[in-house]
Amino acid sequence: AEEEEYVKELRKRRFEAIPLLEMVEQGKATFAFSRGGSGQGGHEGYPPGHPGGAHGMPEGWPGGVMHGMQRPGQQGGASVTVRGRSARVMSEVTSLAASLPVNWASSILVRADETRPDHIKALIVGPEDTPYQNGLFEFDILLGPSYPSAPPSVQLITTGRGTIRFNPNLYECGKVCLSLLGTWAGPGWDPATSTILQVLVSIQALILVKDPFFNEPGFEGMQNTPQGKAESTRYNRDIRKHTLQAAILEHISGASNASVFQEVMALHFLRKRSAILKQLLEWEKSTPGTVGLCKQIRAALSTLREPGAPAPPAAPESASPATSRRDARPRGGGHAAENLPRAVEPEVDLT
Repeated sequence: AEEEEYVKELRKRRFEAIPLLEMVEQGKATFAFSRGGSGQGGHEGYPPGHPGGAHGMPEGWPGGVMHGMQRPGQQGGASVTVRGRSARVMSEVTSLAASLPVNWASSILVRADETRPDHIKALIVGPEDTPYQNGLFEFDILLGPSYPSAPPSVQLITTGRGTIRFNPNLYECGKVCLSLLGTWAGPGWDPATSTILQVLVSIQALILVKDPFFNEPGFEGMQNTPQGKAESTRYNRDIRKHTLQAAILEHISGASNASVFQEVMALHFLRKRSAILKQLLEWEKSTPGTVGLCKQIRAALSTLREPGAPAPPAAPESASPATSRRDARPRGGGHAAENLPRAVEPEVDLT
């Protein structure tokens, strides 16, 4: 029942169209591919004057939220290239609402700008039985002016502020190495068949794996050898620490307040609290140096409240005014999980 409820609530939130670039401009969100973080024109990868750059939506692309949009190409004046790109982007983005995998073990969720759906943010829940388990990994995605002839640009945001290399394929700077993106050896991007969904599922299934040590070129030959097992065990211990710090604790404690996924993050940690507490016990035993981190996460998890749950009582009247104001604050004030909204169906109709 716990697993079913978690999946049910997450599926309601797996895709939403939001005013992403407006939020970036207001400082309420971030996006890696907006110049200066402003969310305004001049996005990386767009030449001056290109319809995907400073001048807003490509000609022929209807404005407004994705709900009720006309099919791209129905308006006159757009070139075949722009019409084709618009149709492809709209087709892919709208299909994510039904195709993104949402499961107890791991999920993928997406937020796209409501008038510029080529600007996307994704959240991947670290898969079970990996050193990424239950961590939340955020990515920014830009479908550039040559899309789909060229692959999208993808940037990992969850890097411990540029200090953590989570995987041989995930760098501290946020670079994502994947053959589909043209940043890794292997089968590359096929404009006719490759998709955003394929990229996201590849990150989930091929990068966030049980033994990421062997993703390093040349190390795959060490699998099933004593040396390889020892190196992989050591590597996983380090990754578990990073996951606890940057992909779990920082999200619960409020360090991700600029994330557009705050509600989903709160839901994830609240609904999987029991499973995460069990995970902490297991990781403490297998991963030296994590006791302090696990203690902090337990304390943060204890502040999470169900929707509608009453706040802790205010301090007694006899307390000094300063003390009363301080003690009357709800526990976990400022945390992403505070006052979790009740589950609602997305307002955007993508059928």
